[in-house]
Amino acid sequence: MLTFSRDRIASLQAAAIGAIVLCGSRLLVDWFWPAGESTGNLWDLWLGTALCGGVFGLTYRYTLRQERDIHLTTGAIAAFGITRAAGQWEGLRTWADLDGIWVRVWESLGAGEWGVMLSIGLWLGRLMLVNAVPFGVAALVLDGVFAQGWVDRCAGDRRVEPPIEG
Repeated sequence: MLTFSRDRIASLQAAAIGAIVLCGSRLLVDWFWPAGESTGNLWDLWLGTALCGGVFGLTYRYTLRQERDIHLTTGAIAAFGITRAAGQWEGLRTWADLDGIWVRVWESLGAGEWGVMLSIGLWLGRLMLVNAVPFGVAALVLDGVFAQGWVDRCAGDRRVEPPIEG
């Protein structure tokens, strides 16, 4: 029989908040900086975004626990943003026939065509921005929810090793 403890309910709440906020902030980023015509299935895109947001909310709650460490916060945001961007890059490589893109970039640089590098740099920058900003917004909202006490932080016991003397 499945029992719901207070900790599990708080984890589900953090996951739901993460999913909702990530979808909302991703929608805003796409509205401000549209990617252009999408030929893929939008249902898959938003379901994937919601799942990533849920996993982020759950992971963020467990990662931070009771600590207020800027390295943990930014590390969690960066890890999720980079992972999502890398996954989209791999999908675009196979879908948009971008295989061998780095060879083409290297050849164009050798020929002195810097426009190719600029366009790819802007495209990769957009990919990172579109993926990192929503996770940052989700982290801010989750921090606010934790600070208000609407969702409990994960208590957890971070064991501190005694200092080595000698």
